[in-house]
Amino acid sequence: MKSKSLVLLAGAALGTAASANNDQADRAEMLADAEQRSSLLAAGATVTHDNGHFTFTDASGNNSMAIGLFGQTRYNFNFGDEERFGDTGDDADGDIVNGFQISRVKLFAGGTVGSPDFEYYYQFGAGEANNNGGGLTLEDFWGKFNFEGGGHIRAGQGRPSQGFEAMYQPWELQSFERSLGHALFAYDRTQFVEFGYQNEDQTWDFAAFLSDGAGQANVDFPAASEADLGIGGRGNWYFSGDASDFQYQSSSVDRTDYAGRAGVGAFWDTHGETGIATTDFDIWGLNADVEVKGASWSAGGYFYLVNVDPDGGESGTHFAFRVRGGLNATEQAEFYVFWDSIFLDEDAVGGSDIEDNFNFLGGGVNFYPIADSHAVQLGAEVIISLDDTSDLFSNLDAISVRSDQNFSLYNLLGDDDTEIGVGVSLEVLN
Repeated sequence: MKSKSLVLLAGAALGTAASANNDQADRAEMLADAEQRSSLLAAGATVTHDNGHFTFTDASGNNSMAIGLFGQTRYNFNFGDEERFGDTGDDADGDIVNGFQISRVKLFAGGTVGSPDFEYYYQFGAGEANNNGGGLTLEDFWGKFNFEGGGHIRAGQGRPSQGFEAMYQPWELQSFERSLGHALFAYDRTQFVEFGYQNEDQTWDFAAFLSDGAGQANVDFPAASEADLGIGGRGNWYFSGDASDFQYQSSSVDRTDYAGRAGVGAFWDTHGETGIATTDFDIWGLNADVEVKGASWSAGGYFYLVNVDPDGGESGTHFAFRVRGGLNATEQAEFYVFWDSIFLDEDAVGGSDIEDNFNFLGGGVNFYPIADSHAVQLGAEVIISLDDTSDLFSNLDAISVRSDQNFSLYNLLGDDDTEIGVGVSLEVLN
């Protein structure tokens, strides 16, 4: 009995000693890590926080990383006909639909590695086209090498150079969402390689890309949805100011000069000749944009045109546009309005009995609690559908460039009469 007690006491003592040794090792590791970080800072490395995210840079300037988190939540009211979802009589409750929406969450990191000429970017997201889902999905991963003289090559997954709207991040937009034309007809994320050039004064640039086709993010190469070949390009001209003037769609009250830019792009995808169980069809599209801004005001116009040509089916040419304008009333408050129109080729969507023109009027207000920063943004927006949208929603597969639309992000659910969406939003970037 005594021998057992001695064994237990010895074991406890050894355990206590081991625990103490582990604690000492952990403390030593933390101190060494802290000393290394202090050494890096002492050697000239920097950490900065600007407009909602942190950037770490080593003393040489060759290696850097900017990391950030972005979240966007809304509360929406949608008003329409009480029988629009199929219920009738006393069971028809479709006149008001309301509730919270986690519109999107982003986790991102980007910077340089080995040289200021080699850039990288990662982004994961939830919500958005994931129909308000909570799972993180890889959205962007690309590397970019900048050549001396203004050329670059960029490859990976993300948005190749197309319209101005597409290249804005969600926290850089003026309204809650990009245009409805973008949702239907923009190329959006895919896997690609891009070659481009920008002149020294940053007053014009162009790029051309080779891809797996529109909307082919996170798709493996044998997938039936991939294009046999996807190609496209874009050119931009800054007729006043330069690219640095367009980090955000909005202007600011302290801006004193005028800036403007215009651009045009095109793409072509062909499907059905290679791969596994592929569908034979071609898509080509054009996009054109113009944006201007001055002291306290900004405006823009965005145009999309696509042709969808299925094998053995009716070819259709559809187009859409948005015009918008905004005014900064103070350093922290901004008002904006927009008009969206969509025009479908009636022969491709069922003939003259189908509604083929759709118009939407919207507007809102943004409030920035932190002056001169988009780190926190409060917003309210109204959108009004002026036409019967039931035919639009029932023909999405026939007209869309991609298959990932989520119109609840626009506070639109579909109606055979006027539909009104009212929402409030909170955005946090850090």
